[in-house]
Formats: sequence, C-alpha cells, structure tokens
Amino acid sequence: MAECTLGAVLLDAGDLGGAIPHFQTAVRLVPDFSYAHEGLGRALVAAGRPEEAIPHLERSLPSLPSAPAHDALGTASWAWDVPDEAAGAFRAALRLDPENDEYLLHLGEALGNQGPLRRGAGACCAFGSARRATPIAGVSWRWRCCWAARWS
Repeated sequence: MAECTLGAVLLDAGDLGGAIPHFQTAVRLVPDFSYAHEGLGRALVAAGRPEEAIPHLERSLPSLPSAPAHDALGTASWAWDVPDEAAGAFRAALRLDPENDEYLLHLGEALGNQGPLRRGAGACCAFGSARRATPIAGVSWRWRCCWAARWS
C-alpha cells in the first residue's frame, strides 16, 4: 500500500510529522494491515506519544512480530510507566534480534531503573556486551551490570 510505504520512507528520514498522517491513512483504509499499525506505533513513540502508540503496536505484533515493534512497545510502556511490560517487550525484541546492543541497553535501563528486583526475578542481566565500540566522551565501552534477586 502506497500510504504505508510513504510513511515508512518518511519515518526512516526522521520526518515524523509527515509519516504519521500517511500511516493513519493506511490504518483507516486497511484496518488489519499490520505493517501500517507497526509503522504508526513506531512513529508515535518517536514523536513522544506513547499512549497513542501502544494499541497500534499491540495490534501489529500477533501477525508481524518484529524486534523494532517490540522495542517500540517497550519504549512506549516505559514512558507510560509500565516497567514490567516494558522489560517484557525489550526481552521479546532481544529474542528476535539477540545481537542488537540497543535493545540490550533498553532492557538494562528498564531493569536498572526499577529499583530492587522482585524475589526470583533472575540472577543477572547483561547490560552491555557491545560488539562495536560505542563512543562515550571519547572512550569505548563494554560494561555489564548484574542484579541479584536477593536484593529485593
């Protein structure tokens, strides 16, 4: 569908104001079009509108489980202050794309900012095992952070 394709091109170019209306049109014309729901959800998350994004991302995932959609759902859930759902979505993104350091970072941030983990929450979360050097103040990094369930 042309509207969805144009929305995707605009989203990739960073034109959220242009992408969102095209995805909305695609969703209106073909309500069961998972790609349009995913694109609209991702664009809404990027535009800082997580509450609007969540239903579109949730609608897209059963028929189109993609790592970027799960990551966007995690970001939206985190922004909407639903940390358990955010962590679950980030884990789902990592299951689909285990080499993606950005998803790993998102999961680490979600878990680390929750405070002490609940009992039985698992022994350790790898916060970063970057395959590529990521510059932070001119320094490459490779770091891990673990949380023990006993901290709860």
